[in-house]
Amino acid sequence: MLVDRRTPARLLAVLYAVSGALCLVTAIWPMHRDTPVPLLWALAVTGIAGGAAIWTLRFRLRGWTVHVAVAVYGVLIALLAWRSATAVGIVGLGPAVIAAGLYAAHFFDLPAARLHAALLVVLTTAGALAARPAGFAASWVTIVVSVVALSEAQGRLAQNLRTAAHTDPLTGVANRDLTAGWAARLRQADLLGRYGGDEFVLCLPATDEDGARQILQQLDTTHDFAWSVGVATARPGDTLSTVLARADGDLYLMKRGGRAA
Repeated sequence: MLVDRRTPARLLAVLYAVSGALCLVTAIWPMHRDTPVPLLWALAVTGIAGGAAIWTLRFRLRGWTVHVAVAVYGVLIALLAWRSATAVGIVGLGPAVIAAGLYAAHFFDLPAARLHAALLVVLTTAGALAARPAGFAASWVTIVVSVVALSEAQGRLAQNLRTAAHTDPLTGVANRDLTAGWAARLRQADLLGRYGGDEFVLCLPATDEDGARQILQQLDTTHDFAWSVGVATARPGDTLSTVLARADGDLYLMKRGGRAA
């Protein structure tokens, strides 16, 4: 799973802005006479302004900044829970808590995601317990269990996807390291691409078979595992399929002969 580094910032900006907008709506139309309207106005400004700032700085945000912003989001939820006027208001924060946990689980590595989920649960539960209303315990336990379970499931799924994206499932080879090592030894006109599974195709323009095998020997120095390769030179009238078929045939000859690159 390859994620543009701007994507976490964009979604975090949306999370902040949407939360701020919801606080703004509640501040304008409070549902209870004791609703903490001043706090809601402050959180609305913080959420909307924070979302705008994160969006604007999305190209320059560092990883630690995103971690801090997620932790601050949890603090703001805890603060709102503490000042909530009703038990319904406290329980209504559940979706925001779950959203923060899922965000951390999707974009952070699994240990960091677990820490964020734990911090989120501790902060928001402390805020809820410090609030005046009572009678929300059963619902809040459901929210806490949901945050922990969903964050763990999403974190494991994201970890598996990252592993699948970075590592070949058949050979265990780190795809990104392998291709980076190869690319550093190839010429500018050469083209490297994945053909499927653990197979790659390398196009070497203006190179005869002997030259191609010399290049392949250089690529062999980038790793210490065994591999086989087939070489085919394009001929007049060839199509991509015919060239690949000859290369595939040469590959199996290499394998039957017990020869590697």
